[in-house]
Amino acid sequence: MANTTKTKPGRRDRKWSMEEVALLKQLEVRFERERYINKTIAAILTTKSAKQISDKRRTEQRTETVAPEAAEDHLAEEVPEPELERESRNPDTTNPRPKRRLRPPGSTPKHREMDEQLTKAEQLLGVRNNPDSRAEATEVMENITDSLLTRVKKTQKKGPTKGQTKRKKEKCNANSGARKRWATRKAILRATQLLYKTNRRQLARQIMGVPTTTSCPLPIEELEQCFRDKLSKPNNKANLNKFATYQGSIDKGELMSPIEEEEVTKTIKGMNEKSAPGPDGMTLVDIQDIHDEDDTRLPRLFSLWIKSATIPDSLKKSRTVLIPKCEDQERLKDIDNWRPITIGPMLLRLFTKIMAKRPSETVGINPRQKGFLAATPGCNENIAILDNIIKGAKKNRKDLAVVFVDLAKAFDSVGHKLIAKALQRMQLPTNFISLITDLYSGNTPRIEGNKNKTGEIRIERGVKQGDPLSPILFNITLDLLICTLEAANAGVVMPLDENRVNCSALAFADDIALLSDSHAGMNKNLKLLQSFCTNTGLAINSNKTKGYHFTCKAKTYIYNQCENWKLGNEKIAYIPPGETEKYLGARINPWASVTEGEWSSKLKAWTSALQAAALRPAQKTEILKRHVIPRLYFHLILSEVSQNTLIKLDQIIKNTTKELLHLPPHVTDGILYSSNRCGGLGMPKLEVQIPFAIVRKREALERSTDRIIRASFQYRGENNSETIGGLRRLKVLKEVEDFLANTPDGNTEGEDAGNLDVSALPMLEDQGQTRNKPINRYAEWREWEFHKWNKLISQGAGIGYYQNDRISSTWIRSFHNMKSHRLINNILLRTNLYPTRTTLSRGRPNSVKTCRRCEAAQECLSHISGGCQFVKLARIKRHNKILDQLRIYVSKYGWTSFVEPRLVAKDGSLWKLDIVSRNRK
Repeated sequence: MANTTKTKPGRRDRKWSMEEVALLKQLEVRFERERYINKTIAAILTTKSAKQISDKRRTEQRTETVAPEAAEDHLAEEVPEPELERESRNPDTTNPRPKRRLRPPGSTPKHREMDEQLTKAEQLLGVRNNPDSRAEATEVMENITDSLLTRVKKTQKKGPTKGQTKRKKEKCNANSGARKRWATRKAILRATQLLYKTNRRQLARQIMGVPTTTSCPLPIEELEQCFRDKLSKPNNKANLNKFATYQGSIDKGELMSPIEEEEVTKTIKGMNEKSAPGPDGMTLVDIQDIHDEDDTRLPRLFSLWIKSATIPDSLKKSRTVLIPKCEDQERLKDIDNWRPITIGPMLLRLFTKIMAKRPSETVGINPRQKGFLAATPGCNENIAILDNIIKGAKKNRKDLAVVFVDLAKAFDSVGHKLIAKALQRMQLPTNFISLITDLYSGNTPRIEGNKNKTGEIRIERGVKQGDPLSPILFNITLDLLICTLEAANAGVVMPLDENRVNCSALAFADDIALLSDSHAGMNKNLKLLQSFCTNTGLAINSNKTKGYHFTCKAKTYIYNQCENWKLGNEKIAYIPPGETEKYLGARINPWASVTEGEWSSKLKAWTSALQAAALRPAQKTEILKRHVIPRLYFHLILSEVSQNTLIKLDQIIKNTTKELLHLPPHVTDGILYSSNRCGGLGMPKLEVQIPFAIVRKREALERSTDRIIRASFQYRGENNSETIGGLRRLKVLKEVEDFLANTPDGNTEGEDAGNLDVSALPMLEDQGQTRNKPINRYAEWREWEFHKWNKLISQGAGIGYYQNDRISSTWIRSFHNMKSHRLINNILLRTNLYPTRTTLSRGRPNSVKTCRRCEAAQECLSHISGGCQFVKLARIKRHNKILDQLRIYVSKYGWTSFVEPRLVAKDGSLWKLDIVSRNRK
């Protein structure tokens, strides 16, 4: 009988006796094919819970290690000691430590078992006409996948680590309001600092008022019921007979070829290492470890999935997080304003990412669809086409009708049958369609919201947002609508050289803008859209679908005069004059085209919130530089804002930076905009960067092979090359180009007087190797800013010594290495603005400038650091201390140091250096 201890009702004994361990191993072998093996064993081994059994099985697997003395990789396993020996060694112990012995010579190591299972599955799948062999191969693949997943070590920190003590909450006096306020401030400071260290992006979003992914206010019961009603009802509508057929060709061999080791290696490198794990806890690091052990294991397993067109059931569990679509707290109370993002197992995401590249490179999607295409700036291209068409219609006095369509929950409403039919339309292989069908069958995610999780929800419709394969599947499904609209020729007709082209729709995933050059033509497009939705089970949100129409009569533009268009029985609202509609992040005005937006007020609100945050000055500057300002880039480039707007935004950024770091208002712009390697803060300057980015965008449009893009510029009557030339003639860009044109090899000042010519010293002749790195395009304007800073008489004094010197400027690049007050003082010292008597007397002719200590000269930085007799001893002591630290440091690496040696150069001049170090080797 096993020794047992009394436990409280409802609790299980944590200790394992040897009889229980032996019984566990027997049951594990007996039920190794069971899907829920832990629950099955717990039903028989009633003294332990399923969680305890799972943990014990994992522990046993980790303790089975390879014995170094054994031949043929025999593994050691745990077995109980003889009863007499156990009682003599452990007389008072109920759970003795087991002894190890080698497995029999016929046993197989774990890694060899997996390789043998892979070989067995490959052999079974070779028998194509035998369904029994196919079923057995599927079972083998399930076992292989489960064995990979069980290797993941889920480590959860449940308390303080060894040597740490858990911090107790400080209880404040209930009668003291000041103590309560201080405790609240302290808690906010602690939480803010922790978030700054762990997730600065999330902290920046909180400061700017962006809702977090876990702040969904809806009850978990309401979330579960809503998603069950939406996703658990299948959509079987897939009548595609009335729509355009696919005219391209498919390389089927390339699509279904086995996965190679290089594909897996390249895909792993292209994935984000910090990507969130799925419900199984496996991370990308775990995947990398498995691939490093044997780089053929994952490719063989993935190739088996392709050949069998089967995905293991253990990989069909996922978790879904909710991402807010807007920032309005009132609108976020509606579930429609939350986007569900599915996070599946990492192993499955690696496989789908590899498979997503193949149809993307093989299948020809209609060029009017710009969403999710690699190396394609889809938003820029669609907005440029729409902007050109609006302005071209006004210039050519043509009618124009535009409708912005909102497909209601398009990603969640696409039927699985519709996806299969769309793949058949593309003439994709049957085996690939079967693989996709199996991938989308039996999925059971759990929704995470309001700090809780729902139960498992079976998915019967929609594509998984967040899965790498979902975008291309959605594009293939929506491609037949785009092709049908283009084939109807009811869009805007534009000239292209001697030909004419038609543009009926601009699509970016499910964001669609319908175009036509007449009111009747738009009616035809809307009827095709309505027919598509009726035959595929998709729906249109008529409340969010809006449009406008204008026509020119007798040199007068008439706006929204015709009757409203209809979708079924619902009328489409016209956009009123003076209002805008949001499309792909840009605000579209029916008359003025793309508008700039109120970014100045938004930036002021963000900077005000940043100044009030519980952060140190250096931390606030880092958040402003890395997260707040980059949030503007996309919108400023997309709308091509004016220089005046950029100058206003730059002024807000400059004032905020000076206030955060407590710098005087007259500090030079050079310290703000110069690169870190030249001693500057490296802050962005929108006045220069945004025009550069717009030029690059325009150059990409100029090189585009899309006929509609080139036709839209002709329709507008604008030469894109002339526009690029006009941007380059902007004053600020012209100054940068002129500066670079007069700079030989990127060196702004030639040879710096502060750099020693080591080639003149025989002792260091082999040590000095000057390396001139080419200045990249992004850093060009920063070199120009440094050049202007270096020309300043006062604030630029001595700055040339720090040009491209990364070592002396390390402190300004790594803010976390020094306290805020030291950082601020160092910036003042670098710009010669430290509050000495000389600095404070500027503009005050009658003020005293002599040194308050020695009264022998003016009190300036050069006098304090090198001339004042009062601090001479401290200066010598600091100098010698630095020399000693440097000599000790280099001696650790085998270098010999010479302190103040007398060196004679080739020209006879005498040099007495502080320290010279030479490698003994």
